[in-house]
Amino acid sequence: MQLLKFLHRFISIGLFVCFCFLFFCLSGCQSQQISADPPDSGQSSTESGDELPSGGEEKNPDEQDPSSGSEVPDSSEEDSVGYEDPLSDISIAVLGNSMVESLYVYNVLPEADLFYKIGLNVTTVFTKNCVNGTGPAIEELSKKQYDDIILVFGMNELGWNQDTFIRDYTQVIAQVKQYQPEATIYVHSVTPVSDEVSAKAENGITNERVQACNAALMQMAQENGVQYLNADPVFCTQTGSLAPEASVDGIHPEIEYSRRWAYYIRKCLKGVEQQ
Repeated sequence: MQLLKFLHRFISIGLFVCFCFLFFCLSGCQSQQISADPPDSGQSSTESGDELPSGGEEKNPDEQDPSSGSEVPDSSEEDSVGYEDPLSDISIAVLGNSMVESLYVYNVLPEADLFYKIGLNVTTVFTKNCVNGTGPAIEELSKKQYDDIILVFGMNELGWNQDTFIRDYTQVIAQVKQYQPEATIYVHSVTPVSDEVSAKAENGITNERVQACNAALMQMAQENGVQYLNADPVFCTQTGSLAPEASVDGIHPEIEYSRRWAYYIRKCLKGVEQQ
């Protein structure tokens, strides 16, 4: 009897030990399986192992940061290289006010006949003679045939009623066409003035009026079948005024800008001739 009790107790203890051994074995396998699982898929990673810049997009090293302060070149800037020499294949006449005097004094457009008078406007051109001329200034264009004629008016008329100015200018164009039926006629833009001159607004001369006048001149040129020559690329700054270094009095160009102006005129004339 005692032997049976002993065997029963021995078997119970053995079964308990076996059960415990199996339990610990199964627990160890499960812990190994858990440690072998991959990291949570919610974490970011790349195949190359390189961290992306903030924002999740790779930056092109050739792209320039717009905040770097680098200046963007002005694509509208005119390049007159190659037009330093006088044009020998076309005949040119320029008729106008004291702006033309700069071309004459500095001799930067020697191939052209320059007809001008200080204070000349679209009314007095029919009555007053030009410098070194005889008779009304406009009649100088009746003495010789030209390929190209440039009319430079508007500065002295900025204080006028604009409708009156355009009406009288149209009459000038009509008379020039009678004298020069085969010539290409150019209406030159009114050039900007310095900020100081514009602020004084003497005789209506302001850059606001210059811009308004040029808009009217462009339309007039289109309606009368003539060319409009816009010289802003030579004289105008980004603010719409004359460059400070361009002039002593804030209106009439000095030698360097007169030279640039002459180069630009040549480029414009050749461009139309080649069309």
